[in-house]
Order: sequence, then structure tokens, then C-alpha cells
Amino acid sequence: MLEYNGEGATYIGWDLAEKKAIKIREFIPDKFTTRTTTNLNLQVMRSSEKVFIELRQSFVELWTKLARLKGLSALISVTDVVSDYGTSYAIYDHFEGISLRDFLLRSKTGYLSWDKARQLLMPILSTLGTLHSSGIIHRGISPSTLIIGPDGKIKITGFCV
Repeated sequence: MLEYNGEGATYIGWDLAEKKAIKIREFIPDKFTTRTTTNLNLQVMRSSEKVFIELRQSFVELWTKLARLKGLSALISVTDVVSDYGTSYAIYDHFEGISLRDFLLRSKTGYLSWDKARQLLMPILSTLGTLHSSGIIHRGISPSTLIIGPDGKIKITGFCV
């Protein structure tokens, strides 16, 4: 597991067919579910079934929409959305990099020049325009959810419902 928030967990995985690293986002909202070490199936807490079903449907819809938007330069590449063990999972390409936050903290100045900021952020703005036109609102864009790759290009991560 790489990270966890109240909505779910993100794991690192390996695609055996493609022979490449992937990330797996599991919908596992901690306020409505539990899982034991003896049973992999997610258990929905009593009286939370309806809200769990609605949120899970929103999770599947979000990640399915993201999967259809392949090719946007600043968007992670979602390859599949699957359901099993009483929940759903989004599978997307692993993208090596450093968060914009860490990049700024490690820089000597703590800020970006206008030329560098424009180069990094214009693809983000273009991608956000396409996401918004598709009905996807991120609501969590921050220096921690923008990842700069070794090639100097930036990707939006941190999608949640």
C-alpha cells in the first residue's frame, strides 16, 4: 500500500501481461466498511448499505470517465475499472515522479520562475478544462496531487469521490 485516505487505498502492482508497474486504487471507505484478515470481502456496516452503494457507483463512474480520457498529457492513464471482493478497483499506469510540493521544498528558492511555471502548468490547465467539460471536478488540486516526472512533465493525481 502506497497511501490511504478515508475513501480508499492505493497499492503498487505489477501487470504480468504488459510487464510494467501499475497502481491500483481500491474503494474502501473507512466510515462505512470493515475487512478482517480472514475474509477478503469488504463488509459494509449495517445501515450504511445505501450510501456505500451510491459512493461506489460514483467511484466507478469517475474512474470509467477517466479511462475514456486517454491521451491527455497531464492525466494519469487509467487502464481498467473492476469489481471484486465486495468493492471496486481502478487500475492505472504507475507514474514515477515527485510531487510539486516536494519539488518546491527541495529547490533552492522554494518557487518556480514564470517560464518553468508556465511550462508545467499549461498542460494542467488544458487537462482540467477537458475534465470539467466531461463532468469531472477534481476538488483537490494541490502541490501534493501534481506529480512531476523524470521527463519534466506533470500529471494530475489524487482523484477521489
